Amino acid sequence: MSDDKIEIDVAFIEVFRDCFLQLCLQRGAVYIDFDETESYEGKTLSMVRMSFDGYGCCTAKGNPMPKADADALKRAIPEEDIAEASAIIERYIRANRHLLWEDALVEHGLL
Repeated sequence: MSDDKIEIDVAFIEVFRDCFLQLCLQRGAVYIDFDETESYEGKTLSMVRMSFDGYGCCTAKGNPMPKADADALKRAIPEEDIAEASAIIERYIRANRHLLWEDALVEHGLL
């Protein structure tokens, strides 16, 4: 990841697409959408799409997030614990980068 941290804007956590959780990243330049899914650990989150200013919407079915991370993210967002949420999102993006547009990730400071 670049020197810039992942920025999550908790003021824009309103879901406007069909998904369980939608996060506004990088000052509104990137959105990542998650659905709640079942894994062998129980309910977790999986990415369904990521949209990037200048690139469009990348529909990508991400691998299930580790349950501990999904639970922590669901707690962090309402509590506005941006540092915790950003760390979780960074790990998740890195683990699923092969499903996304690398040039868009780099341009938006997500790698």
